[in-house]
Amino acid sequence: MMHHEATMKIGTDAILLGAFVQTPSSGYVLDVGTGSGILCMMIAQRCPDCIIEGIDIDQTSVNQANFNFTTSQWRKRLSASIADIRSFSSKNIKYNLILSNPPFFTSAFKTQQDRRNLARHTDTLTHAELIRSVAVILHDDGIFAVIIPYDSLKSFLNICFDNHLHLSRQINIIPVEDRQVNRVILEFGFKKKNKPEVQSLTIRNMDGSFTPAYNQLLKNFYLGLD
Repeated sequence: MMHHEATMKIGTDAILLGAFVQTPSSGYVLDVGTGSGILCMMIAQRCPDCIIEGIDIDQTSVNQANFNFTTSQWRKRLSASIADIRSFSSKNIKYNLILSNPPFFTSAFKTQQDRRNLARHTDTLTHAELIRSVAVILHDDGIFAVIIPYDSLKSFLNICFDNHLHLSRQINIIPVEDRQVNRVILEFGFKKKNKPEVQSLTIRNMDGSFTPAYNQLLKNFYLGLD
């Protein structure tokens, strides 16, 4: 799995999202901001009857993703193209799963690398723009899944609600035991649940080792992430 040319390298956030998200039994999957294509490949491994497409606004990242796809065993079900979700045409496809590890930094954290800024900052794609765009192309029974900073939770939930997307599942990510939650995986759908499912995952023990729950979650992906 190559990621050196992608704006966003393979990281814990994307891997957690790819491992945790509930996948459909079949249908169409869209990864918004695919980068190296890691999320697409994880979903392809988990969902053998899904057609999976990644989009990104960075051509070099798309090239990297397509290279990774062509060298994988799931190549026939994977594709990546350059596209902006705000003007994306789905060719009358309604996606059964849309997932994204969206940008979340503000301009105060910008680096000198323009391509990396495009991938990481909300002034390139705001959460509101992402959510509005997703609501147009998500299947009536589809799932929209993201991983975001915990401090963005309230505003993200409000924007989704305004676009008729209701929380169905929430996974609170704790980086080290006895620390506060710093990330959250969210799943939304058009159908409202009386009580969303809430879970927690701690990544590391106090001594820095991975927790048994983390290892169990990712045991089927380690070889593919070398």
